[in-house]
Amino acid sequence: MNQPEYERFELFGYWSAISGQEERPLKSRFDPTEVPQILQALSLVVCAEDLADYRISVWGSRLIDLFGEERTGKTFGELQLIENWEETFADYIRIKETGEPILLTGRTVSSDRQHVEYERLSLPLWGNETAEDALTVTHVISQFRVLDRKRVPIS
Repeated sequence: MNQPEYERFELFGYWSAISGQEERPLKSRFDPTEVPQILQALSLVVCAEDLADYRISVWGSRLIDLFGEERTGKTFGELQLIENWEETFADYIRIKETGEPILLTGRTVSSDRQHVEYERLSLPLWGNETAEDALTVTHVISQFRVLDRKRVPIS
């Protein structure tokens, strides 16, 4: 699972370190204060049975600027006005089902009206309440990195 492109993300190094021998980092081992240099670019999503019920529990301040809104506490169902909603969030289901990281590139228009190209590395965290939870992805942690910004023409 040590993909060279993942190593560009500081979150991947931290995630690998908390994985330990079993290569399944538990949610209880994740402490966002241990990665303060990237905290503003992180999101933490709580998985659910239905995609619409996945809940964003952490939405970094750089992400508010990037996507133009605060999303902490919102469910994916509350974000259904997003273009290609199901496609946009289908990666989270794939991570929950496979336990494999996903790296993707996306585009958005930021709050200051710039086209922004970004990449997002999303990594699974396993539960820690019971032995059964330790076999289930319960959270997805992501780091976003801006690749390019271009001013949007005002019409």
